[in-house]
Amino acid sequence: TEEGKRQYSILSLKSKEHRSISELGAKVYDLMRTKAKNPALDKTVKGTVARIKKIESRIAALEKKSRESLKKVFKKAA
Repeated sequence: TEEGKRQYSILSLKSKEHRSISELGAKVYDLMRTKAKNPALDKTVKGTVARIKKIESRIAALEKKSRESLKKVFKKAA
């Protein structure tokens, strides 16, 4: 079903988000270990943060569609 595909996409994106967050933590740790002044200014850190934000917005959009779809189903059942 369409809802099943949507839920699968959400799960897949959440998995990517978790991997990206782990990657971010590793990068920041490495930069701090090498005495970088401000890891937030590193371009790879910025790129990873941007990727995480994009994934989060896609998850939010899919979850919103899922909620709207469920509302329609419950209205029909009532």
